Order: sequence, then structure tokens, then C-alpha cells
Amino acid sequence: MKTIALVLLSFGCGCFLALVASGRSPVNDLHITSARGRASQEISEYIASHKVRKLQIGSGQNSINGWLNTDIEPTKDQVYLDASTAFPIPPDSFDYIFAEQLIEHLTLDQGQAMLRECYRILRPGGKVRLATPNVTTLAKFFVNKSDSDRHYLGLQTKHDKLSILTTPECNVMNLEMHAFGHRYLYDADSLRAVVSAAGFQNVEMAELSISKDAALSGIDGHAQSVASSSGVSFKDADEMVRYISMVVEASK
Repeated sequence: MKTIALVLLSFGCGCFLALVASGRSPVNDLHITSARGRASQEISEYIASHKVRKLQIGSGQNSINGWLNTDIEPTKDQVYLDASTAFPIPPDSFDYIFAEQLIEHLTLDQGQAMLRECYRILRPGGKVRLATPNVTTLAKFFVNKSDSDRHYLGLQTKHDKLSILTTPECNVMNLEMHAFGHRYLYDADSLRAVVSAAGFQNVEMAELSISKDAALSGIDGHAQSVASSSGVSFKDADEMVRYISMVVEASK
């Protein structure tokens, strides 16, 4: 408590009151500011202590053992990293990068910049794995819906308490395009194109929880995060995430 009080004094009463008025948590903002200040040192310590280095960007609730787990709002076991800016990480220093349900939170330009940063910090032969919603899945809801499409739409409608006045496909399309802080959704061709444009090779689509590389297999955790935060069963959360998501892997 004394530490918080001292930080508040240096932070300034005006800024503190402005944060309160905006609905943001002053304590959380102070935590993020502190985490940002420690980030370079914590990244250096991880690099120095690991021969095989694995970076997760936008970890959320899915911290993975042995990885440098980062987030723009890091928890106590994570390191601050803003995916929309240059990474405070040396070139050719990591072997693996994983970003699950993250790139859609960036604009197209920001997403391309993030991929260039990923390429820069990977060692030759290093690999990247991305999971993100597939906009093609959303589009096909409007034509020739299958029974599995209807089942997914029903799950999503129930989970997010969507309107029953408008159609489920319209609701889900708007949800994925505008909610959760989403900025830009990709189809498979577009995702492969931006990954390739960043310099990556061997760009291939993959499956959730499955990879040809053991280090990238079984690390997807978004379904568990959805289940934990919303109260929906893991089975339903896993089904929804698998239905809407696509995965791409590539190497430097």
C-alpha cells in the first residue's frame, strides 16, 4: 500500500482523477507502467537463461511453461510487450513465436509490422505459429448453411446472449468484426500472403493443438480462456474456437 501511495504521488492527482473519470483502473495503469519499465531487463534475463527460446505474444490467460509469455496487460508471470510497436528484442534471438487470437486485434498495417518484427527476432530456421478467426467461415453462414454451421451459430448466440430479433449469422458477423477489440479479420489466402510478405517461408495452414513441430503442438489455450472467463463449458468453448479459427505456421 505504501508503494502504491508513493507511485500515486509521482503519477499526479490530475492524472489519477482523469483515469477514475474515464472508468479505467489507476492501479492497473500503474501496474502496466511498471511492467513496461521492467520489460527489457526481463526479456534479457529470459534470453540469457534459455538456450531454446520461445516467445508468446498476447498470452492472455494462457501462460505456457518455458515460454517468454508477454501481453500488453501482463499478469504477474508475464512480461510487457506491445505487439503494435517495435519489440525490445535483439535480432536472431528466438526459436519459436506463438500468437493466438492476437493479430486480429491489430490493423492490417500493424499486423504486417508485427510479422516483420517476428521475422527479425527469429533465428534462421525459427518458426512462427498464428491462430486467428477465419472471415471465410463467417461469410459462408449467409449461403447454404450446414447443420454444423447452425449448431455453431446457436452456441455463439447462447454464449454471447445475442439478439433474437436479428439473424444469428448477422449477429455473429458483427460480433467478430467489431467486438473484443478486433480490428482486421483475415481469410486464409490473405493470412498466408501477409506472412509470406514479411519474409517467411514454408507457409502452411495447420490445425488447432496440432503441429509437425512438437514445440508448437498442444499449446493453444484460447478455448480454456473462453470457458474460464464466461462460464461456458470447455466442450462448448473448444467447439466454438475450433469452428471459427484457422492456424498458420511458417519458418524463417
